[in-house]
Amino acid sequence: MSKVENSYYLFGHKLSKKSLLSLAKSKINEDSIGDWEKDIFRFIVEWFDNNDFIKVKTSGSTGNPKTISLKKKYMLISAKATLDFLRLGKKDKAFLCLPANYIAGKMMIVRALTGELDLHYVQPSLNPEYRQNEEFKLLAVVPSMLSTILNSEKIRELEGFENILIGGSEISAKEEEQLAVLNNKIWHTYGMTETITHIALRRINGKERSEWFTPLADVQISASKENTLMINYNNIGAFNLVTNDLAEINDNGNFKILGRTDNVIISGGLKIHPEILEKKITEILENNFFIYGLSNEKLGQKVVLFVEGKTAKTNPKILMELTQILTNLEMPKEIIRVRQFERTNSGKLIRKNYLLT
Repeated sequence: MSKVENSYYLFGHKLSKKSLLSLAKSKINEDSIGDWEKDIFRFIVEWFDNNDFIKVKTSGSTGNPKTISLKKKYMLISAKATLDFLRLGKKDKAFLCLPANYIAGKMMIVRALTGELDLHYVQPSLNPEYRQNEEFKLLAVVPSMLSTILNSEKIRELEGFENILIGGSEISAKEEEQLAVLNNKIWHTYGMTETITHIALRRINGKERSEWFTPLADVQISASKENTLMINYNNIGAFNLVTNDLAEINDNGNFKILGRTDNVIISGGLKIHPEILEKKITEILENNFFIYGLSNEKLGQKVVLFVEGKTAKTNPKILMELTQILTNLEMPKEIIRVRQFERTNSGKLIRKNYLLT
C-alpha cells in the first residue's frame, strides 16, 4: 500500500507538497514581498531539500551567537511532541508572528507542516496585527512582544488564541498576574536552541496554573552537582545536557527555575539570585528593569538595579519602597537609568552588556 502524502494548509488553502514548493520558490523570487516573508518560504524549501539538518543561530543572550546544526528528524520529533501535548490536529489554525530565521519561528512552521495545521502569518513585530474575528489554536510569542501587547491594552484580544506559547526568557510576576484572568490556555515554556525550543511547559492561567514546569513525554531531567538543570531527551539527541539554570525539582519530576549561574551575585560572601529579587519587587516599578551585580572593592559585587526609560518615581522614592520588601543585603546599592535596554533579535535582554556601565 502506498504511503498517503501529507496535505499542507496556508491561509485556509490546501496544498500538496509539489504545489507548496512551487509556491515557495515563486515567493522567494517575488520582488513585491519583504525579506521576512521570503524567510518563511526559504525555510519551507530548505525543510524539504535533501539535507538531513538545518543550520540555526543561537540567541546570543549570554554570549556571542553561534550557528549549530539540528537534525530534521529531531525537529520533527520535537514538533510532534508539542502537537500531542496541546492536542492539535489537522486544519487547526496556527499563527506565525515570529521571525522565520530563528528556531522559534522555524519550529512554528515545522509544527504546521508536520501536523497539517493551517498556517497563517504576519510580519514579525512587537505588536503583531491579526484579524480579531478569527480564532486560532496556536500562537507563539517572546516576552518582549507580550509586554508590548499588554501595555497596548489588547490583553483580551489574546483570548482569540486557544493556546499561547511564551518562550525565550522569564515572564514578570506582574505580567503573569495580568494573563491569569484570561480564559484560554497560556503556557510558559522552557528550552533553548540546542533542545529545539521547549522541552517543558507550565500553565500560567486557569485551574492548571502552576509555577512548576512539566517536561514533555520522554524528557528526563535531573540536577547537576552545581544544582543546575540537566536534560536528557534521547529522542532529539540531547544527552546529559547541563544548563546554566539553577533549578528545584519536585517528587513528581517537575521543576522550577531559580535563576542562572552566570547572573548570581556574590556580595559580602553571600549568593544573591537576581531573578528572585526581581519577582519580589515587580510591583514597585512599572518600567522594564533588571538586577545585576557590578564589581565593588568592599563587597566583591554590589547589587545594582537597572531601570529602562523615564519613571514617575525618583531614585530615592524607589529605594524607600524597596526597603519595605528587601533585606539590607538584598537592597540595591545603586540605581542606573538606561534609555533603552539592548536585546537580541529574538527579544532577549543582554544583561552582560551592562557589566561596565
